[in-house]
Amino acid sequence: MKLLLVALLTTLGAVSLALIVREDPGYILIGYGDWTVEMALTLFALFLIAAFALGYVLLRTLIRLWQIPAQTRAWNARRRLQASRRGLALGLLELTQERWSEAEKRLVRSARHSDAAILNFLGAARAAQHLGAEERRDDYLSQAANVMPNNLPGAEVALGVTRAELQMASEQWQQASATLADLRERNPKHRHVLALSANVLHQSQDWDALNALLPALRRHKALPEAALQALTTEVRLIQLDKHASGAREAFEAYWLSIPKSERLTQPLLGRYLELLPSDAADRGLELIRDAQKHGWDGALARRYTRLRGSNPNQQFQHAESWLHGRENDADLLLNLGQMAQRAQLWGKARSYLETSLSLRPDAEAYRVLGEVLLEIGDSEAAARRFRQGLDLATGSKPSPSGAAVTRVQTLSRVNAA
Repeated sequence: MKLLLVALLTTLGAVSLALIVREDPGYILIGYGDWTVEMALTLFALFLIAAFALGYVLLRTLIRLWQIPAQTRAWNARRRLQASRRGLALGLLELTQERWSEAEKRLVRSARHSDAAILNFLGAARAAQHLGAEERRDDYLSQAANVMPNNLPGAEVALGVTRAELQMASEQWQQASATLADLRERNPKHRHVLALSANVLHQSQDWDALNALLPALRRHKALPEAALQALTTEVRLIQLDKHASGAREAFEAYWLSIPKSERLTQPLLGRYLELLPSDAADRGLELIRDAQKHGWDGALARRYTRLRGSNPNQQFQHAESWLHGRENDADLLLNLGQMAQRAQLWGKARSYLETSLSLRPDAEAYRVLGEVLLEIGDSEAAARRFRQGLDLATGSKPSPSGAAVTRVQTLSRVNAA
């Protein structure tokens, strides 16, 4: 549309000029010294237009000639950039194919003219690591740091993570720990940095540092829940053992620094109970009772039985309250029988032990029941129970007399019912 308008205006101008010249063509006279030139005005106008056009073409030609070197350099730069990008792509593909030597050479060769040279050197460092060339690896990492763009988000983290991962692959745990500590200081919420830090500290068995890192791992969800729970438990157990060998106050202070939700779970509470001195049994009993309120644990119930509290009768009464809804729990009945024996409640001890044995024969239950029967003066029945327990423990068949006694006792209970 614009071109049509220009052509129309040009045509109108030419027609108007032609009409004016037709009425009065005019002339022009140019003199210089003894020389004079006279010509029609229209002819002069044509010469002027031609001279302007020639000058314009000549000027444009000179400008183009002047620009040729710069354009050539730009073309060469574009060609080199395209070649370097292709080299980067091929080098990364060779990395995925584990063609380490070819990948290293291609990535280094194409890094010179690359607009993402940091990727070239990071890839070359990984290739050198797999080739066992740690010196070249470190050199590539240094070059990556030199070409790292300041305006590219994440470049610093990528470089640090790569350095740490390669140091870990070479089992350079101290160097990797230092690298990751520096990264954590500047990127305290970065999940992968936190996860790598946990791995390095675990490998180097730096339990104090790993213990201090646990809150950040949980807060930022740096590890899957199951893995984090397993790691937390391992660290807590090791730290408990460490503090148990020191002052009692330090041991208790560390225990109380653990969140209560963890303190009331196995195996942490179990280890704490094992490490408790004998004069702190009442505290252990209190912890077990508190833990059982949050969820039944048969292993803790067995530990409750073995602890020697200052008030056996009260300890037994608390344990009896657990029987509600668990009347057929053979282990709990055995535990109650043992505690009743210790509290010298012989009738209850016998009742609980016999009920436990009716649900599940157990050598330990036979032994304790035999001891209870001895206490109440029934030595013959005690001997039978000891024999039954021994037969069960050794895998021997019960003697006929023992079997007959068992049948008689069973029939007696049935008739009584």
